[in-house]
Amino acid sequence: MDDPKPKKETIAQDDRRQRAVAESCGLIYSEKRQGIDAWHPLGPPVEVKGPTKKKITTDRDFGRKTIDKLRGQLFLAGFCRNLADGIEISEIWAFHPDDLEEWLKGHEEYFDLCDEMIVHGHLFLGAGGAAPDFIKRFLTFAFKGMKKNNPTIGITYVRKHGTRLSEPYAESFAEFVRQRPLRSGEPGTSVCMLEVEESSDASVPGSDVSGAEGTLAEAA
Repeated sequence: MDDPKPKKETIAQDDRRQRAVAESCGLIYSEKRQGIDAWHPLGPPVEVKGPTKKKITTDRDFGRKTIDKLRGQLFLAGFCRNLADGIEISEIWAFHPDDLEEWLKGHEEYFDLCDEMIVHGHLFLGAGGAAPDFIKRFLTFAFKGMKKNNPTIGITYVRKHGTRLSEPYAESFAEFVRQRPLRSGEPGTSVCMLEVEESSDASVPGSDVSGAEGTLAEAA
């Protein structure tokens, strides 16, 4: 049996797909693996994903900071296939933070529950109300719950809450950015926004960005 592909090659494939999606939508793509993925010429930061399956992975270390980050950015998901000579994009969906709020709120409530478990665990431990070993195991479980490993956004949620972009994607997404601007008071916008001079290329005609459903290509 062949050895599994090294992890760095998987990361490189992810980066190629994300770059392809970003460039298709006219974004300024970041070269860094951490932080903001890209910016639109009109200003807002954008989280970019290039999934090959009918779900969108988010973050291997998903926590409250991830929630705050996603509430301060636009979000793009381009469903892709890895080809021998490049990347094929079948669909691109755009999200405003408001579109993700239902999904984010569900995870935030889970973290709130973990917080309560930690508080009550410490109270029991301090009061001697339960066996220390049990409370320590209880607290270990609660602390582990403060991070999630790559929770996914399913295709049903994508189709219900996202906006499917039409081609050419750069024009369609520019219209989406104008129609759905980030509010200045949203979490993360003060640290995520990058001042980008608006060029003539950014002022493109609008196009239909209706949230029509489409059939996804099968996973690669």
